[in-house]
Amino acid sequence: MTQELDPKELRKIAEAATPGPWEMREESPSMDGRNFTLRVQDKAGIRMSAHCYGFNGDPEFIATFDPPTVLALLTQLEQYKAQVARVRGLIPDDPEIRKIFMLHAKDVSSALDGEPNE
Repeated sequence: MTQELDPKELRKIAEAATPGPWEMREESPSMDGRNFTLRVQDKAGIRMSAHCYGFNGDPEFIATFDPPTVLALLTQLEQYKAQVARVRGLIPDDPEIRKIFMLHAKDVSSALDGEPNE
């Protein structure tokens, strides 16, 4: 089931979490597969430590998507949404002009991405 993402709620959660850095350390293998310790610490010391077992990429995922990373992604998403809104504001309501504009949409998209014209 896909749920609607709420960037404001995600930002609130990320800002409340310990920023890290989050660390992943592989321990000796267990009968269940790989054995990991995930921990986060701040200036006061270790804030949380958890053990993970398994073969999948969950420990790497958790360690990589720490609060600063999530906040950076949310900021980038907000910037892209603002760019889209600015471009939409440039498109006139006239259907004929809109049709012409859409013929050049790839050029506009490339310009927004900073790519040179081909």
